[in-house]
Amino acid sequence: MANLETATDASRVIYLDSSQASDNLSGVVSAGEGKKTTSVLFQLQEPIVVPPHHTILVSIHSCSIPFSFYNFQTGRNTTLKFGRSNDGVITTTVDHTLTLNQGNYNIRTLIDEVIASVNTYYSKTTTTGLNVVFNPSTLKNEWIWLEDGKRLTLMFRKDQTTNFKEELGFASNNFVAGLSDATENETGYNFWMERDGTTTRIGYDDGTTSTIILSQTTPASLTPLADPLSFFSVVDVNYHIRSLYVRTNITQHSVLDSAIGCRFSNILARIPITAVSGGELQISPSDGAVHTLALKVREITFISVRLTDKDNILIDLNGLDFTIAIQFDFIETPTIEAPIDKRKTIEARQYHSWLKSQGKSKERELKEFVEMDENKKFLNV
Repeated sequence: MANLETATDASRVIYLDSSQASDNLSGVVSAGEGKKTTSVLFQLQEPIVVPPHHTILVSIHSCSIPFSFYNFQTGRNTTLKFGRSNDGVITTTVDHTLTLNQGNYNIRTLIDEVIASVNTYYSKTTTTGLNVVFNPSTLKNEWIWLEDGKRLTLMFRKDQTTNFKEELGFASNNFVAGLSDATENETGYNFWMERDGTTTRIGYDDGTTSTIILSQTTPASLTPLADPLSFFSVVDVNYHIRSLYVRTNITQHSVLDSAIGCRFSNILARIPITAVSGGELQISPSDGAVHTLALKVREITFISVRLTDKDNILIDLNGLDFTIAIQFDFIETPTIEAPIDKRKTIEARQYHSWLKSQGKSKERELKEFVEMDENKKFLNV
């Protein structure tokens, strides 16, 4: 009997609420805190079965995600390590680690945390130690270290995986002047500031070689140094959460992701952040056409859903749940013929005619040739 649903334009929609998941795979955030709600698994009591000679297309029908997550989250971007040495001396020694409390920071509150942490640790003030000013005209931070004979180094190398250098204005697109791509990708760099008498310098090092990018007389007003040669990038306190990614177990062969070398990914959709913090991120059917993915499956018995940032780190909705509706459409699997070179087509016709001219002695070869010719098509997917 024909499948009535797949013989029409009908589709199936499954509504998923993270609070009703069969399993929560998020794990405990930290001791004394509850679980995240952004990695969940749903076991389907009614499996989605794809009939023979059909392909299933999947897309997001709608979703509602509370914007209750923070732009600074533990395990993602809440640490900054720094050290001090004599001027002109590279240091790899970490004196102190600034660890931010999770929360929503703007550039002013973020700078205040950095200044307070450094100056408090070294018993300095903004006139004797670190001073940073945000320039609203350039959207960049300006930096200066005013302790005579000392160098302050901010540790931004590759082993510092949870720092917030991009949020401060040290994106790799700008902050690699003179570094080779190999060095940047393999080890990264540290940023330093120093003062020697009346001369102030800033620069970077790769752990072994130090490079000066600006050396000038310390400003009489002790104001931070302006951006030299666009060395700093525009600050971006939302660097890690400009978009959310919905990831599932059913999209392993349909989406490519540049973050993993343009290999197949588990991304179902990217959700742009268009609401203010405390609001709600929504996609509804009225938003129009969405991307549909062809699935290479015959049966779906469970669906796992993860909400992550761009680095595939789970976001934390701080106890709130989300809902998502996934749409499945059935289509007849299209038959795709492989393109055949015109010269080979001509040669095949000539060979076919020659086999026919040989009579019954070549009947078997002729039959095999015809069957082979008919099978020159791509496999259905």
